[in-house]
Amino acid sequence: MIFSKTAPALPAWHKQVSRNYRCDEDTLVEELLNEARLEEATTSRIRAKAHHLVEVVRKGRRNQGGIDAFMQQYDLSTQEGLVLMCLAEALLRIPDSDTADALIEDKLTGSHWENYLGQSESIFVNASTLGLMITGNILKETENPTSKAKSIWRSLVKRSGEPVIRQAMRQAMRIMGFQFVLGRTIEEALKRADEGSKKGYAYSFDMLGEAARTHEDAQRYFKSYEKAIAALSKHQKGRGPVKENGISVKLSALHPRYELSHRERVLSELVPMVLTLAQQAKAANIGFTIDAEEAGRLEISLEVIEQVFSDSSLDGWDGFTVVVQAYQKRARDVLEMLADLCKRTSKKMMIRLVKGAYWDSEVKLSQELGLSGYPVFTRKAASDVSYLVCAKKLFSLSDYLYPQFATHNAYSAATILEISQGKPFEFQRLHGMGDALYEQLVQDHMVRIYAPVGSHEDLLSYLVRRLLENGANSSFVNRLVDDKTPIDDIIADPVQYLAGVSPKRHPHIPLPIDLYGSKRKNSKGIDLTFGEGLLKLQTSLESFALPAQVPDATTEEIEAALTKAESAKADWSNTPPERRGEILRTMADLLESNCEEFMAICIQEAGKTIPDSIAEVREAVDFLHYYADQAVEHFDPSSRLKARGTFVCISPWNFPLAIFIGQVSAALAAGNCVIAKPAEQTQRVAARMQELIYQAGVPKDAFHLLCGDGAKVGGQLLSDPRINGVCFTGSNQTANIINTTLANRSDDIVPLIAETGGQNAMIIDSSALLEATVADAVYSAFGSAGQRCSALRVAYIQDDVADRFIELLKGAMEELSVGDPALLSTDVGPVIDDEALSGLQSHVVRMTEKAKLLYACKGTDFPGHFLPPHAFEISSINDIGREVFGPILHVIRYASNKLDEVIDEINSTGFGLTFGIHSRIENKTLYVQSRIRAGNCYINRNMTGAVVGVQPFGGEGLSGTGPKAGGPHYLLRFSTQDNEDQLKDLNGLAMLGLDLKDSKKVQAIRTAAPDFPTTQTIGKSTLDQALDHATRDQEGWNKTPAVRRSAILRTVADRLDNTKTALISACLKTNANDVTKAATDVGEAIAALRYYANLCDAQFSSPDILPGPTGEHNELQLHGRGTLACLSRDSNSLAEFVAQISAALASGNIVVAQTAPDLLALAGFVVQSLYDAGLPFTVLHLCTGDEDAIEAQLLSDLRINGVCYVGPKERKLDINRTLIKRDGAIIPLITELGSDHYIHRLVTERTMTINITASGGNASLLTLDENA
Repeated sequence: MIFSKTAPALPAWHKQVSRNYRCDEDTLVEELLNEARLEEATTSRIRAKAHHLVEVVRKGRRNQGGIDAFMQQYDLSTQEGLVLMCLAEALLRIPDSDTADALIEDKLTGSHWENYLGQSESIFVNASTLGLMITGNILKETENPTSKAKSIWRSLVKRSGEPVIRQAMRQAMRIMGFQFVLGRTIEEALKRADEGSKKGYAYSFDMLGEAARTHEDAQRYFKSYEKAIAALSKHQKGRGPVKENGISVKLSALHPRYELSHRERVLSELVPMVLTLAQQAKAANIGFTIDAEEAGRLEISLEVIEQVFSDSSLDGWDGFTVVVQAYQKRARDVLEMLADLCKRTSKKMMIRLVKGAYWDSEVKLSQELGLSGYPVFTRKAASDVSYLVCAKKLFSLSDYLYPQFATHNAYSAATILEISQGKPFEFQRLHGMGDALYEQLVQDHMVRIYAPVGSHEDLLSYLVRRLLENGANSSFVNRLVDDKTPIDDIIADPVQYLAGVSPKRHPHIPLPIDLYGSKRKNSKGIDLTFGEGLLKLQTSLESFALPAQVPDATTEEIEAALTKAESAKADWSNTPPERRGEILRTMADLLESNCEEFMAICIQEAGKTIPDSIAEVREAVDFLHYYADQAVEHFDPSSRLKARGTFVCISPWNFPLAIFIGQVSAALAAGNCVIAKPAEQTQRVAARMQELIYQAGVPKDAFHLLCGDGAKVGGQLLSDPRINGVCFTGSNQTANIINTTLANRSDDIVPLIAETGGQNAMIIDSSALLEATVADAVYSAFGSAGQRCSALRVAYIQDDVADRFIELLKGAMEELSVGDPALLSTDVGPVIDDEALSGLQSHVVRMTEKAKLLYACKGTDFPGHFLPPHAFEISSINDIGREVFGPILHVIRYASNKLDEVIDEINSTGFGLTFGIHSRIENKTLYVQSRIRAGNCYINRNMTGAVVGVQPFGGEGLSGTGPKAGGPHYLLRFSTQDNEDQLKDLNGLAMLGLDLKDSKKVQAIRTAAPDFPTTQTIGKSTLDQALDHATRDQEGWNKTPAVRRSAILRTVADRLDNTKTALISACLKTNANDVTKAATDVGEAIAALRYYANLCDAQFSSPDILPGPTGEHNELQLHGRGTLACLSRDSNSLAEFVAQISAALASGNIVVAQTAPDLLALAGFVVQSLYDAGLPFTVLHLCTGDEDAIEAQLLSDLRINGVCYVGPKERKLDINRTLIKRDGAIIPLITELGSDHYIHRLVTERTMTINITASGGNASLLTLDENA
């Protein structure tokens, strides 16, 4: 339904206003260029005026220092500039000294302040630089102090100096804020404004603060606006709105749900509040400005403005002002709409024309949502041209609109002066910026200063935004005071410049659909901030009825599917990977073209909200595109990979389309036939998708959909030997049942790719911006009714800010809307069924008795299985018990000095799916990420909604087997390899350089009497202690740099090569006294060491950087699984023993090895050689003694995280059956020693996602070269 039946109709102007919302940039820019062009004589006068303005500014500022010179020195193209921005954003809000000190140390110690000393002519800048340099050196840890005394002295100075440094840095941030904020209160601001007023300036006061997150926030801001208007009323001198000081109002501060999705509520609740303030401003006869905000709020803001402005109580007053952003493609259309509004109401309005302040976030959001284009221009010059066009239009509409030009650009100012033709207007500048420029203009022209008012804590986001705008090396303000930049460069005519540029859109800012470059398309999203589009979407969604229920598969139908798949697997696996990829891409296109239908099914069958249903379709499309590319990449002619045969894909109800098609498309891409079993609750969406699968070209015998009871359908499928692999997403309990069924088969080990649940946590320290953190926590915990395996279950909040966090959390929860998922205003829909609801209700009852209820949201009268979101405060994560799959959040307080204990507690649950941390201390976030055992770690953002290929998804431990879905290694598990021995491919014999036709050399080998030194080993009695050491040392070895690990392996390879004659002689016994076989065995052992050393360098030296939206860093890391049992007691091959342990060590694992008795001396020599090369004794343990007892303990011990085995098939099956009897996580039995991708079975994959804009903005985007 999207909008309720009582929602008012969209205004008549909305189509015209939004016609260019996300239009083609080149087309619109060409249109604007035609409107912006001026005669050459006019342009020459403008250029001369601008040149003169800049000359005067520079001449006057050479003898001044101050903050602008400081910011020019440390612009955002430098690490040091970014550091200062991060400090400014966070330091003042931190209440505790420990966290404040940690932030200062984190930011200052990694920068090179000494490089800037003496580089500026300003004494202020050089003195500040000297202070930063000294502070950084005091706090910096010295890795190699020249003496213990110096180290002690540094530590003493650091400890005693930290309070002084902390206070000094806090004061420095306040001084920086003082540059941009006129006063902490309106009274203080008015007092400071007196000086400017004497020079002829007027002011528009802006009450600082974040957007309202709660009703209480909105009321507080409303009262602050009322207070400010009252104060201004007392100071006004009766000159009218044009001359008097005024006030600026941010609508998002007055309503916590100020967004188009809550249109009805906004119009009924916000309009009266704004009207009241406007009436008070009219009574005071001052200006009243509505600030512009994000592009997605424009339509709803114009509706509010129209209703308020049209009210007859404001007749006869010309002080109503609207801010228009020239960087928006809709700017011209907005001016025309506002002029028409003035005509209809016979009133006049003031227009504050600005460039716009949310550019980087608009670009990022459009990329994330896969929208058709950007609402803003991607080149600064295009925004400048739009500004000039809007200026001309304002002057042409001066009967209705009074222009206010907010700019710090000398060329723009000169243009306004030239084209005004004597018509009235005013200039505006920001407090703390543009002083020197406007000192020249204020004598002859009306100039108003936009002056923020607020406490130091409230100024943070505003301050950082100013730093970003001012500090960007491409900004006019930065270049204005930089004498090194020629004046002609900074006063270039944007019209002339842009006319000569092609394309008009910035080439380094791809369209959202091209986010991943030429490799694959981004999935298309739907813009939920575009009224006209929403009406069309509503009509489309209402046209689709829920398909008929799918009948349960009979025993005969299941057997028929198995038979047909078996007969089809040869043809499908032999289909070229390019063709398989083409079919998947066709499937993606078909799905996108039927997007609304699948959305409707997801809403009606699964209870998904509108945003969730869009995301569901997009994720499915992304899977199809991604695996299409992976099929071609992994299965090219040179690859030895091949399909396994027939896969069973068992998908869940919580992502009935995305995970369903993700599993199916991966199996098909790898050349497998597929039998898909969807969840009973959501079979209809799968049945409809089946039609598209066939329509895209998948043979009907290669794909089968079987619906019905999981135990019946699954039981018949999984026990059948024609099934060659299983992909499952669901509960741990079901995963273990599947694993047991597969292990009890007698034919072979069948791969199980399982993704299960998570007890997902988020850690929040006192440096985090709590308003943003609460928004992320609420979205992560209650989005999708908490029915995501990635959903936030436990929030650990530092006790210094816990009360404030809980207060904000309760307020944010109060604003959540629970109800009909078909309404755009609904935040939380139903849970899936009665059984799920009953389990959640039981947990609520238990928590209500044992924990502290923080808040429970209001319920709904809408029919369905609804549990309103709940939040409880508990003492430990262990209080929760089992995974709670619904909208219930648990909050735990922690002390800042107990961080490691918190990490240990989270890890102790055994789950490892998703994790979040909010902190501005970079070293802390990286430390926590390195210690936490979770597949997906999110830093300073929400922790759900992993994007295919950007944040490959999957966990470890109780959360899954790996590999990650949507990642580069996923298809490898759906495939196998020709039964060729990879060790032979290493060509070890040839690498030895021995001529075995030389009888003397052969005789020397046969007569050698090798005497290898013994090494330390462990037996049954010491195994338990060794496993304890192994568990403790896992993190240390895993963090050992790859270059160090590989160096150890190469050193041992060289040692073995140097003793090869003795080694070959010793290997004769295990190689039937055959010199060639023995030499081959030794050569392959040496080659394996070198091979895995090279692989270690290639795959573990640095993470894979993944593509993604601007303002975000994504990387894929490979980590050792932990402690591996390497069992080769049934193999007499030295090469196989060495290959096992070298691969395990190279990939960062601790190894407990068991070898054949006949190889014990040789194995001991290899192990001792590893110790001699620098391998810690606790990293590798060689077992001797009671082989059966040791093996039994290794297979049952929960400290073992994986088993590698080389030996006969029967023994493999026995070991596999033993492993299923373990409690806890499903661990891998790794037997593919001959696979090119063997090492990937030995690792866990972890992704780290960092929101690099958390400190206020996207510096990398803002510093893009305009001339690209």
